[in-house]
Amino acid sequence: MSEVFREIRSRVQFGGKLTASMTRLAGPFPSATATSTAMKILLLKRLVTVFLLFSPAVGAWAEIQQDEGLWLMLAGQGGLEKVNEDLRDFRWWLDVQPRFSDRADGLVQTLIRPGVGHRLTDNTAGWIGYAWIRTKRDGQGHSQEHRIWQQLT
Repeated sequence: MSEVFREIRSRVQFGGKLTASMTRLAGPFPSATATSTAMKILLLKRLVTVFLLFSPAVGAWAEIQQDEGLWLMLAGQGGLEKVNEDLRDFRWWLDVQPRFSDRADGLVQTLIRPGVGHRLTDNTAGWIGYAWIRTKRDGQGHSQEHRIWQQLT
């Protein structure tokens, strides 16, 4: 049986197939213990790989600074059929999102997103709009972002 474990270790180290080595060394019907051990080693190899892949990110998580805030959202949408009956499948959208920080700055970001949509079915609409985002930078004034947004609801 120790020959089986040596073969499993060498196969795991070089990325070989465990089932082939088990069948060759233990005969056509490997014991349940040998198969169970092989599966445990394979699982352990995968867990170590996942750990090593994500371990660089752990250091980055440790550097996160705590900053509490309050994000509000005022949203509205409706149909345009009141403007003109021919526009009954068209919709309007507006959301405003002031975002506050617990720092003395108060308001740190504002998002304003107007848009128009078209009803595709009774339960589905496609939307497109403009987004204006103003963000206060620490000691560096403000930055402004202008972009197009789209969504399917």
